[in-house]
Formats: sequence, C-alpha cells, structure tokens
Amino acid sequence: MARHSLLRSFALAVLLFGAVWVAVIAYWRMNNHVPSGADAALYLLALPLILLGAFVLIRLGLKTAKRDTQETGEDAAHSDNDADQESVSSAHTLSVLAVHALFASGGSPAELAEATKDIPPPMPHPVLRDSHGMPIFAAEIEGIDTEAVDTSLPDTAQGWNPSYKRTLWLTETLALRLLEAHFEALRDTASSAQAQTPLLQVEWLPPMRWNDAERKVAHHWLADRLAAHGWASPQLQLETRSCAANACIWQRLNEINHACNTSLTAPPHLLMASDSFLDETLCTNWETQNRLYNARRPEGVLPGEGAAAVMLAAPGTHGLTELARLSKVFVAERGQAVDMPQRLQADTLRDLIKQTLTAYGLDDDAPARLVSDTDLRASRNGEALHLAEQVLPERDPIDALLALGVGNGECGTSLALALVAVAAHLTGDSQQPHMVVSHADPLIRAVGAVIPAAAEPATPSPSLA
Repeated sequence: MARHSLLRSFALAVLLFGAVWVAVIAYWRMNNHVPSGADAALYLLALPLILLGAFVLIRLGLKTAKRDTQETGEDAAHSDNDADQESVSSAHTLSVLAVHALFASGGSPAELAEATKDIPPPMPHPVLRDSHGMPIFAAEIEGIDTEAVDTSLPDTAQGWNPSYKRTLWLTETLALRLLEAHFEALRDTASSAQAQTPLLQVEWLPPMRWNDAERKVAHHWLADRLAAHGWASPQLQLETRSCAANACIWQRLNEINHACNTSLTAPPHLLMASDSFLDETLCTNWETQNRLYNARRPEGVLPGEGAAAVMLAAPGTHGLTELARLSKVFVAERGQAVDMPQRLQADTLRDLIKQTLTAYGLDDDAPARLVSDTDLRASRNGEALHLAEQVLPERDPIDALLALGVGNGECGTSLALALVAVAAHLTGDSQQPHMVVSHADPLIRAVGAVIPAAAEPATPSPSLA
C-alpha cells in the first residue's frame, strides 16, 4: 500500500511538471520570447512547485474535513450507544428470588461452591475418542436419561445428536425443580386480577450452535413438558432466545434489570441456560483447531455440560423472599488476548471490579470471594489468581477465588449464569457481597456484584446513572 501511494505521488509530480513545462514553452514560442535564466527558474521550477504544493494542501484540507465529519458521526453514534447502555443498565439492582444449577461437580449452587475446594483431575470419557483413538477428557454429568427424552420427542427430532438430548434433559430437570419449589408461592402472592396474566416469564437460552428449526422444536417440546405438569399459559409464559456465550449473557441480564425496574408490574423473570459439549463432532472440530484439552495441549478446552437458572424481579415488587441482589454487570474488552505472549495480567478485570465497587458504594475489601469461570488453562488461572491478589491482598488468593470452570469445563452460557447462581447462594448464606468474574473469552471481561438483600447499598455514583 505505501509503495503504491509513493508511485502515485511521483507520477502526479511528473505529470504536473510536464504540463507546466509544455504550456510555458509553448507560450514562449508563440511570442518569440527568449527566456533568461531567471525565467527558466521561475516558470520551469518555482511555478510547478507552487502548484504542486497548493494541490497537496487542498487535498490534505479535504481529507481533514472528511475525517472530522466521520469522527463527528462516530461520536454521535457512540453517544447514542452510551445513552442506550445507560438506559439498559441503570442504577437499579435485581432481586434474586431463587437459583439452581446442575453441573458435573455438583447438582446445586451449594455443591458447586463446595466442590471448588477439592477439584479432582479431568477424567477420560468412556465413549468419546480423539483422532488417535485415545479417550477425550470431559466433565460429564452422571445420571442423564436420554431414553426418557427420546420417548417424548417428536418424530422430526428422533435422530438428534445425543448432546442435544442431554441438554433437553438438563433443561427440563432444572425447570421442574425450580417450579415445584417456587410456583405455588407465586400463585399465593398473586391477586385475583393477576390470575389470568403471566405469573412468571420463563426465558430459556439453548445452545447457540442450534439452528432456528432445532430451537423451535425444542421450544415446543419444553412447553409441552411444562404444561404436562400444570405450568402453561396464561400463568406461565415461555420464550426461547438464541444467545452466544460471554458478552451476550451479561447484556441480557442488564436488559432484564432495566425491564423489571421500569415496569414494576412485570412478572418475575426466570432465566435459564443449558448446554452439553459432549459431542463427538464438536470435539473433532476442536481437535482439528488445536483447541481440545489433552496432555499435549494443556491450554485446550475441556468439554463439559450443565444448566443454570436464576429467578429475577425488581426489588420489593412481588412479596417473595429475596435471596440476594444483583448489580449491573460491567463489561469491557482487553487490549490483547489473554493467551497471547507478553499479555497484561488482570488489569481489565481489576478496573471493572473497582468500577463496580465505586458505583455501588462498596468498600474495596467488601467482596467475600470472587466467583469466576476460571478453568484449567494456565492463562486463565494466572489472570484470576493475579486478580485475587490485587483485589483482596489480605486473603489467600486460592481461598478467595471460586473457579467453577476447573471442575466443569466448557459449558457455554450455562456456566456464566451459574456464576450468578452460586454468588447469590453464598451471599444469601453469609450476608456478605460476592463478585461475579467472567474471563473465559480471550478478550471479553465481565464483573458484577451480588449484595445482601437486607443491606441496600449506598446511592450509586453518577457513573452508573
């Protein structure tokens, strides 16, 4: 590109000099003028240089004006985007009314938190094999009954991948446990005027890998399964939404925060996410891309599976017991991927934590623990432990960090939502704030605070308003 630009500039100068010389010499000959040395210097050298300089100045001026116009438009676009972000993630908090989680290391948020104290090494899967015929290490949930799912699926889904059926089983199991424990309380607190309106908005985030047709079939399947247990429209409204991992789930939580707090009559929102990466084709693709965890690739990804759910509402709107409260989730992007050489360690996460603490009036040492999606990769472990040392310097970083990804592997959006579930459970038990920290992605970083429901935080700073 630079060479082509230089050649164009040289050609332009040659053409300009040539044109001036031809015009001047032709003029002299027409008038039988014999030029002096001063004439030659003035008209054959100075004049083309002056014209060339004027052309360059005019061109630079046009470029500057164009750039200023573009920057003005970009600034306006950024301002509009910032305004949208502020409206989506206002200074409100969300009441966390109930939580649940199902993963390889535990069948509840309490078990997930306890399992981080003594994490066993990854186990080889009994069926999945790599291209060399060696077992693939994976984090598998025991007891999933895919045959029960088979009998309830429509004919169009009978040939579905086993990982799809495992995801459906996890989703149904999770939803039934939460609804059995909490739906009657919603009915009891509802007024007669609310009897024919939704008492609960259920939103399910299936794997992003599924196509629209598969999500549609799964949506109807789940709606039928819930209706068979007495939970159907109009009292329960089910929505299925596609959502990639990382930034998408945090944006969705901020949107729910805004929606619940700007419409106080909205029903509680049950957000669920589920996924299973115990898929032979997917693991083969990871191996081809050199992303699959094994002894030769410790920075690879361990296939896992799981499901998580949180029931959310605006504080004090439904007469239900609050477990904890969730802040806005702050999201930023690292300047360099965490697995690149000479990477910075934890700076982005540290800044996000300080921003969250300041916005919600929390002391620097307020968080009891950091609940993270840190997994087996050394790059993630290094970043997380360095963060714990910086944020909670008086505590043992290994004890201060609850790394859910180590024992559960890659679980997509479900593990991200499990961070909120575990942090809310711990906050409800201890009445101390906990921080949700996500850094599974090479670049995207997210931080949120989960605070005790009984202790409303200080008035948020203008940075969140």
